Amino acid sequence: MSPDGRLVAVTAEFSTAILEVSTHRVLATILLDAFAPGTLGPGIGIPEQVTTVVWSPDGSRLLLGTGESVTGHGASGAVTVVNTTSWRPERRVLAGSGVYALAISPQRRLLAVGYASGVVVIADPDTLRVIHRLRARDAVRGVAFSPDGSRLAAVGDSTRVDLWDVASGRPLAGQSPYFAGSGFSVQWLADGHTLVYGGNDGRAVLYDVDHGVVRGVPLPVFRDSGAGLVYVAPVRDGQLALLPGPRSGTAPREGVIYPLDPSDWLARACDVVQRDLTTGEWNEFLPDRPYRRTCGELEIRPAATGS
Repeated sequence: MSPDGRLVAVTAEFSTAILEVSTHRVLATILLDAFAPGTLGPGIGIPEQVTTVVWSPDGSRLLLGTGESVTGHGASGAVTVVNTTSWRPERRVLAGSGVYALAISPQRRLLAVGYASGVVVIADPDTLRVIHRLRARDAVRGVAFSPDGSRLAAVGDSTRVDLWDVASGRPLAGQSPYFAGSGFSVQWLADGHTLVYGGNDGRAVLYDVDHGVVRGVPLPVFRDSGAGLVYVAPVRDGQLALLPGPRSGTAPREGVIYPLDPSDWLARACDVVQRDLTTGEWNEFLPDRPYRRTCGELEIRPAATGS
């Protein structure tokens, strides 16, 4: 989303569409063929794969991250700067291995760039001058600044979370647990203590970075509970939107929205099961707490009869 909220940039492999939010009208389509040296044949350019996108702090430029060359030749990963007046690419900067993650800090003072090589760069988003060059455990697929901008999280092929102090560039102490799926997306909750980890296993995980523990159980994203890439949207209005990435075959690609208020979870659970926890269930899941009715004054509907 552009800083003024009027436009949204949507990447689609080899192109980027600029849509007007109010009308959903496509205003421009950006192609990066001219910025990929090399040819497939006489006069045929090698297109760069667009993998991620962010807006500059003032909205005057669009920063496109490009992946590794699909042919093994030509350009292989950079940040392409696009002028948002003409929607034309102006230059390629911060080149390296494939760029698969970009993020602007909440205060819009820093840019994070994650590479397939495992390098993470923190740069000035206006001058694009490198401030820190960090090292993750493996290829980086998602990066996110904490709400106060003091910490940076990265996820990727290592199935763990890397964390750094932004001011010093030093890794933060503590080992995160291994997650079931490789990370493709990460966002912070507003509390500044909890990360939402989106993997390639069709699940999202809430991870408390201060205590080094996973909160609750992995959240399924797809209705069939199958695997697939999960992208975590920026958390707004107390809702966690989990969006679908590629899935195998003809598997459905709908996402899901989870409310973040625990009272909403309880209301939903009670609406589904239409009963309280039994004492046995309570003792299994909440053994250290005294038993009480979980659905309050919920009116339990009579069970259906007959075959």
